[in-house]
Formats: sequence, C-alpha cells, structure tokens
Amino acid sequence: MIDPLDFETGEDGLVKSYPSCGWNTAIVANMALLIRLLYYPSKDAALSETPEGIQLVLTPQQCRELAQVLLQKADQLSAIPDGTTSQ
Repeated sequence: MIDPLDFETGEDGLVKSYPSCGWNTAIVANMALLIRLLYYPSKDAALSETPEGIQLVLTPQQCRELAQVLLQKADQLSAIPDGTTSQ
C-alpha cells in the first residue's frame, strides 16, 4: 500500500499522479546528471497540450541508487499477473 505521507496528495486525499511522457538527460560539468522528467498535467492534456517537466540534478551515486530502485520495481511489476494488483 502507498503511504500517503510519502507522496503529495490532493484535497480529496488521493495521491497526485500525472501521465509520464518522456525524459531528457545531460551531463553537467562532468560532475552530475541533469534529468528533465516530462509529464502531462492531466489525463486529457495528453491529447491537446505540450507536456510540462521538472528538472533535477543527480550525483552519480543518486543515479545508481535510482537505477537500482527502478529496475527492482520494473521486475516486481513484470512478475504481477495481468488483472491483479500489488501493494
């Protein structure tokens, strides 16, 4: 189960989430990774609007840690049979 204390929620108490539509990356000063995560501000926006983005700077260690977590979660998602849910 998602701990709502770990995620931003809306007035309805539900976790806010936005459809992801891509990302861009660049090396900054040979020291860090600049990543721009692209998303649509609403489900309907994907049909008519330009995506928005947030830009983050990550150290090499943060890149490794994030990559490990993403791979672990991708493996977990791949192991879930279709039509079921997981916590």
